[in-house]
Amino acid sequence: MKLPAPRGPVSDALVAALTGGPGELPTGLGDDLPVGGCAGPTAALTDEDLQLTLFTAYELHYRGWDGVDDRWEWEPSLLRLRARAETAFEAALRAVTGPVDPVDPATVPHVLVELTGADAGPSLA
Repeated sequence: MKLPAPRGPVSDALVAALTGGPGELPTGLGDDLPVGGCAGPTAALTDEDLQLTLFTAYELHYRGWDGVDDRWEWEPSLLRLRARAETAFEAALRAVTGPVDPVDPATVPHVLVELTGADAGPSLA
């Protein structure tokens, strides 16, 4: 699969870096990803630069990209960028959904059965 066309400064720098051999990404790359503030707490959900950065980083663990060295998959600076993007995305999701209540792992199977049993919609089969 070919590398995607960038959608902003972060994905642009990432795509440009991936076309070369593995190495350190530029210092501070990702510092301007939306994490709330004036952009709003949920800006990361629709920010195409952030979403494409995440997709590009994740795809390295799946099929990879045409012409991209496989060693990029575990490059520490790329993993830091991915973690920064994930943190921004998770913060936006939590802003929409609110806090998550702790769950007792022993109750998960029972809760899932209840949840699916209460669905009155048509069968997926």
